Amino acid sequence: MKKTEAKTEHAKFRVTVDEMYILDTRAFELGLSRSEYLRKLCFEREVVIYDFSGLDKLSGEIGKIGVNINQIARKLNQGGYMNKNDAEFLKSSMEMINAAIAKIYEDTLKKKKKVG
Repeated sequence: MKKTEAKTEHAKFRVTVDEMYILDTRAFELGLSRSEYLRKLCFEREVVIYDFSGLDKLSGEIGKIGVNINQIARKLNQGGYMNKNDAEFLKSSMEMINAAIAKIYEDTLKKKKKVG
């Protein structure tokens, strides 16, 4: 887009009062009009969109593990002891969570979409 090209088209979108204040404040701080600021944001920057869909499954798995951890904690608080199975469960659960987080992070970086 040429800088001297006439700007004849209008773009409209709705924002809240607070969002408009933030927009105007940022434009003012940079010494730009609202239109100049928005054009710079739209046309001079790259937008990256990450896909975090893998977090839904992980969240469910962590919830199930949390229930089991609470059962172990309840047993210990009632004067029980942690047996080898409990300790192995906790260790394997933490390993599973760490591996799942690493995989989601890796997959998210691979799936990111660049716009612009």
